[in-house]
Amino acid sequence: MTGKVVSINRSDGGVPKQPISECRVSENGLDGDRQRDLHFHGGPNRAVCLYSLEKIEALRSEGHPIAPGTIGENLTVSGLDWSQMVPDVRLEAGDVVLQLTKFAAPCANIAGSFRDGDFSRVAQKLHHPRGRPDPSPGPDQEDMMALSRRGFLGTAALSGGAAVLPAKMLARVATPTPAADLQDWESVRGLFDLSPDYVHASLFLLSSHPRPVRDAVEKHRKRLDGNPADAVDQGAFGPPEDNLTLRAVQAVARYIGASVDEVTLTNSTTHALAVAYQGLPLRPGNEILTSEHDHFVHHEAVRLVTERTGATARRVRLFEPHDASRATADGLVRTLRESLSPATRVLGVTWVHSSSGLKMPLRALAAALREVNETRAPAQRVILVVDGAHGLGADDPRVAETGIDVLAAALHKWILAPRGTGMVWARRDLWDRMRPVVPSFQSEELFTAWIQQRPPRHPFPAAYFGLGGFQAYEHVWAIPAAVALHEGIGPARVKARIQALNGRLRDELAAMPRVRLHTPRDPALSAGITAFEVDGLSPEAVVGKLRERRVLASTSPYHPTYPRVSFGIANSEADVDRTVAAVRALG
Repeated sequence: MTGKVVSINRSDGGVPKQPISECRVSENGLDGDRQRDLHFHGGPNRAVCLYSLEKIEALRSEGHPIAPGTIGENLTVSGLDWSQMVPDVRLEAGDVVLQLTKFAAPCANIAGSFRDGDFSRVAQKLHHPRGRPDPSPGPDQEDMMALSRRGFLGTAALSGGAAVLPAKMLARVATPTPAADLQDWESVRGLFDLSPDYVHASLFLLSSHPRPVRDAVEKHRKRLDGNPADAVDQGAFGPPEDNLTLRAVQAVARYIGASVDEVTLTNSTTHALAVAYQGLPLRPGNEILTSEHDHFVHHEAVRLVTERTGATARRVRLFEPHDASRATADGLVRTLRESLSPATRVLGVTWVHSSSGLKMPLRALAAALREVNETRAPAQRVILVVDGAHGLGADDPRVAETGIDVLAAALHKWILAPRGTGMVWARRDLWDRMRPVVPSFQSEELFTAWIQQRPPRHPFPAAYFGLGGFQAYEHVWAIPAAVALHEGIGPARVKARIQALNGRLRDELAAMPRVRLHTPRDPALSAGITAFEVDGLSPEAVVGKLRERRVLASTSPYHPTYPRVSFGIANSEADVDRTVAAVRALG
């Protein structure tokens, strides 16, 4: 069993303990780390305190504001089976050998790391194995030296990223991986294993897994390969504290500002739109209104549900075919509002259009629709469904606060989650009016109702609409790692970075005489995708010539089609500049 030190933490007394890159440790603990109450803290038998990054992430998925160091641990570690972290176990961290002595009892000083101040969430007696073990440098200096092969007694160096593992398995020491500085964009870019031979300007189609996601996928894969029966029984069907699928739902819900019972998982935006539209309470005489500019899968989801329910569909043009460069927020909202008919029961829109790069003003649209609905009887009100594939992870994530009714989105694009993951969010009261079309494995109540031969209980939660059958669980269970990466960077910083890189590109393209920009330059109406044309060249020719210059662009699957480029947090200013130079070289 091999783990890693992901953070070394110390303070001048109290919490939180702040991360440091390296430190020396002795029988009295980390150099420079102090405790205010030496009766309960510190000393040779309480020299160092450990806690698990996985446990921290699980607690964060429950809504607790805990982070590495905030509950006073000196070493935040990952990859260890916490159920095996018991007194007398020995661990090696770099040149240091530590022996666990006891579980550390939590106190009120760490209450700020828990929702409602409930610091008992890490009490070992109540929530084993969540408790924090207290290790000390081994009870005997000669034994410790023999285990660690140190050439001196008393102190040794300890650095972030060092391998941590039971001392009896020292031959399996892993190569240390330094923790990324999430406040440094170059460090963030280093999390991606992208080929340096190209400018990757099409990652919006499918993301490259950043290192934390790769590591999480690999951790869960090893667990599944080693013992599939127990891994699935606990991770997919276990109680809430062990249920890794539930943790994935909790992470997504937290990220978008929603309740857990309002979110369910899918495998893509396509799947999510099908779950949403096929579940809506539609009947003959009802109408679904969309725009001419939505993606194929959005229109197909609508077509399929109208064939099944007898409802009708209508599309409205918001601007000249996919040329959104002159669009305004007021004009977009006005066009959609004026296009509603008495029969309209669903308005389907796209948050960020992959045809033109336009970002819809969701809050303004939801406000306008709310005014319309106030004049209608409850059964005649319009439901606002949003395809969020290219908005979630690139814009403000708190979509549950925008006033929309349903969000369907992939997680493997801008969220950077594992491939084959997606989600649907809907208002709690709307889920109860919807009907599932695929059996779900995410709700115990559905199994219980089946056993008892009765209908499932109301109100229907989102879990009734969740993933059914066995999944690529290593990908589903790694979703929290992607969410944690976004949270570690800060969603506002992610949005600003994407706006800055793509705004830089659009400003340069707009100044080129032979280039026609089809994406608004206003950051309120644009995000991470830019569509354009080059006079005298077909879209396919533009993309082909850019590839010759090592820039990976794409064409849009619409009519008419345009070349597209896109930049996210895996890109740099140099990527933008190389792309600008490549477009300029086209003539």
